[in-house]
This record gives sequence, structure tokens and C-alpha cells, in this order.
Amino acid sequence: MKSRLFLPMLFLVFVSTPGLVAAENDDSKAGVAKQKEDGVLSFLRIAEIGTEKVDILFTGFLVLPGGDPEKPESEFWLISIFWETEKMAKRVPYGAAVHGFKLFPLEKTVQKRWNPRLRKFQTFERWILTLSKDGKEVARLRRGDQIQIDEPYAVLEVKTGEDKWEKTEKLFVDSKFKAGNQDLKVTGIGEDSVTIEGKDGKKIVLKKQ
Repeated sequence: MKSRLFLPMLFLVFVSTPGLVAAENDDSKAGVAKQKEDGVLSFLRIAEIGTEKVDILFTGFLVLPGGDPEKPESEFWLISIFWETEKMAKRVPYGAAVHGFKLFPLEKTVQKRWNPRLRKFQTFERWILTLSKDGKEVARLRRGDQIQIDEPYAVLEVKTGEDKWEKTEKLFVDSKFKAGNQDLKVTGIGEDSVTIEGKDGKKIVLKKQ
């Protein structure tokens, strides 16, 4: 009778370390984000940063149903304002920002003037809207009066080929533009930097070279 040879079986157990896996995933995500940022920075650069005189006209406001006509509230009040670079009047919620300028506060003033023809005082109400930026007052607009402000702008260069760059038009805060196959938006303009945002909400800062 032949004897049988029994070979021991070897079992390999692979143990995963959650912390290590998470770290690897985080590193991977960070790497992808960094790669994307580097990619955008590689085909965009600042050509010019400056300021431009822009006409602003506060044309009035609209109070939605439920709002108090004597008490401005962001939920019920819409500010109607003409911004020259927009080329049309627009309505924005009270307290919101247009091109980085906050529309707040809106206050009513009451003045009495002597009318010599009627020989009596007449009461006049004026609404005044304050324009502020970075917490500082820029201008005060009376309804119906047109003023000028200095608005920052930037001109960017977009890489369209090897050693080939094309300039954008003047871009202001809130301006949207296309670079390659990406839709981008300017969210901030500093003395030597431009902040842009992609559809994914990620912000990238371009520095002037």
C-alpha cells in the first residue's frame, strides 16, 4: 500500500490599515487638486491690472409681497441698479454684492424745504444706497442720481498653443470667460493678483509676474 504525502496548506491573510488607506486617498485627492491647479496656472497669466471709471445709477427698488415698504430686508427687497459694464439695469437682493461692491445699507432721509410760491415747507423723501468694498464705504447713491466709481479690472492671457497667447477683454469681478474647455469666473482682483473660480467651486489665485 502506497503512503500518501500530505502537504500543509498555507493561508495568506491581508490586513488593511484604515488610517493608511485614508491617508493614501487624501494624498491622491490632494494630488489631483494640485495637478488641476497647476494645469490652470500653466495656461493662464496676468497681462494687466488697473482701474476704470464706471457709471453707476441707483434707479430704485422693488418690495416683494410680505415685505415692509419702510424697512429694507434682503428677503423681500430687490435693488434696481444700472452698472455701465453690465450694459443694462439689473435687480439684485438687498445686501448682495455687484462686482464685489456690497449694496448696503439703504436708508431713507426726510428733508423739509421752503416753497416760496406756496409759502410753506414741503417734505421730500430720498432713499440713499451705500456702496462698500472690503468693509469700507466707497460711495453713496441717491435714487435717480448717476455717479462714477473706480472699478478694478484685469486682462488675462490664455495659452492657445505652443508659445501662443491670446488676451481676454477687460474682466471685472463676476466676469465669466472661457479658457480652453473650462468655464471660469473672476471672483477677486487685487493689486497684483486675480482670483478665479471654476464650475466645481475651487478657487485659484493668479499672481502677477
